[in-house]
Amino acid sequence: MLLRKNFYVIRMGKAASSRVNLKHKKFIDYPFHRSKSDFTDFFLAYKCHLWIDGNNGLASLAHVFRKPVAC
Repeated sequence: MLLRKNFYVIRMGKAASSRVNLKHKKFIDYPFHRSKSDFTDFFLAYKCHLWIDGNNGLASLAHVFRKPVAC
C-alpha cells in the first residue's frame, strides 16, 4: 500500500456521493477538501509521481505533464 510506503494518496474528482472511510494523515479525500479548485487539479497532476486512474477522465492531466499513468 502506498500509504505504508510514506506516499501521499489523494482521491481526485469533482463530485462524490460519499467520503471514503479511511483515516490516515497522508490520505486526502479531495472531492470534500476545502481547497478544491480547477487550479489545484492541475497543480496536483504536475507535482504527482504516479497517477492511478479509474477511467474518470482526469488521466489526461497526468499525460499533459508526462507523468506515469496506471489504469
